[in-house]
Amino acid sequence: MKKILSAVIALGFALSLYCQPRTGYFVESFTLNHQMNPAFVPNQGYVGIPMLSNIGVNINSNLGASHILYPLESGKVGLFLHPQVSSDEFLGKLSDVNYLDGIVGLDIINVGWFTGKSSFWSIDAGVKVSLNSSLPKEFFRFVKQGMSGDSNEFNMSNIGADGDVYTYISLGYSSSLDKLVKGLRIGGKVKFLAGLMNIYAHYDNLHVSADSQKWNVVGNGTGYILGGGVDFTYDSQTGVVNGLQFDPSSFGIGGVGGAIDLGIQYRISEGCALDGLRFSAAVTDLGFISYFKNKSTLVSSDGFVEYDGFDEITQGEDILEDQLDELLDRAMTLVSFTKQPVDDNQITRITTKVNAGIDYSFLKDKMNVGVLYTGYFSKIRERHEIMASFNYAPANWFDIAVSYSFMNLRSSFGWLLTFTPKKGMNFYLGSDYTVLRYTPQGIPLDKAYFGINLGLSVPIGDKR
Repeated sequence: MKKILSAVIALGFALSLYCQPRTGYFVESFTLNHQMNPAFVPNQGYVGIPMLSNIGVNINSNLGASHILYPLESGKVGLFLHPQVSSDEFLGKLSDVNYLDGIVGLDIINVGWFTGKSSFWSIDAGVKVSLNSSLPKEFFRFVKQGMSGDSNEFNMSNIGADGDVYTYISLGYSSSLDKLVKGLRIGGKVKFLAGLMNIYAHYDNLHVSADSQKWNVVGNGTGYILGGGVDFTYDSQTGVVNGLQFDPSSFGIGGVGGAIDLGIQYRISEGCALDGLRFSAAVTDLGFISYFKNKSTLVSSDGFVEYDGFDEITQGEDILEDQLDELLDRAMTLVSFTKQPVDDNQITRITTKVNAGIDYSFLKDKMNVGVLYTGYFSKIRERHEIMASFNYAPANWFDIAVSYSFMNLRSSFGWLLTFTPKKGMNFYLGSDYTVLRYTPQGIPLDKAYFGINLGLSVPIGDKR
């Protein structure tokens, strides 16, 4: 149990919600902004350095170390489950819906080139690891208070998590439509996807009634593991799922699928004061993966289950580890999944993103201001952000961009540096989410959002 939980926590704190820094969306010299809107084109063609052309590591959560870890009288650190941590103190810090979302992205191949006067082509290939989760406040109240009172009712509907690992290769094309509408440009990409693993669990409704003698669970939920590398473990007597186990020998392609990106931009250039004003919109990763029947494991829970209750929380020498294990045991017992037959291939969609922006360039395009909306649509939940940005190009080979994001009533600063000489080496480094407060162990203190993105490529062709 402890190994599984440690792996989940490590994965969660290495995740992002975008493989490209959104701060670079309006930076026209940024070689990879076409991955956020396929209508966009860079100022010059490029060939990415294999494995180094685009690396993104970010996390996004409204939980931080200060929400789950507390100092104890012994001088050690304990989880919120510890009796010395009051329920009012712990629950008062939580939101109604708590989440940890993200994607780790690593591009293996990136190539972009121009043909003719206005056509741009691109080829991208890489790996994505995504995580989306939703934990209502009632779940934490349940694991904290449990059967401590005479009668407790808990409504934990819409609790769930979804983790996805897949590889992709895409072909993109962007073209100007000046002959039709001056300043109009469209673009699109087609993607081939190979699914490696997808783990999913979700309860549409989940109600728990607990007292000092027993607790009852009423609800219906579904879950699955598609692909290889991980499998469920089951209680030998009840057949209920009680954990996960790693099986590296089974890791490989478990399914195939496809996706598309679509984008459009319109820039005003009519010899008036509004010249340089641009409107843009895009939808990316609109697609699915079909996992093979023999690579699919389905589980479900439906109806009424009664339990005798939990034992008291262990207070051994390693308090935090004991409590983490107790938390996982409670969660696995609560969901009460049992294995179901698999009749057909399992089709699952990937997380889709939507971008819509407006920006304005001035001082001969040396400066740019913009506002970008981004929406994320996973199987578990939706998330929406607004970002304002300012870009400055002191030279035609160097850009500085800063941004301020509003994330579900939270905010964060971002930044991006891009170096795009006509010859030599392109380089970018940036972060959409800059954390200012950490624990001594390097964990974000108040909110777990963090990001770093970087990439290297070689310019080809002439600048445009």
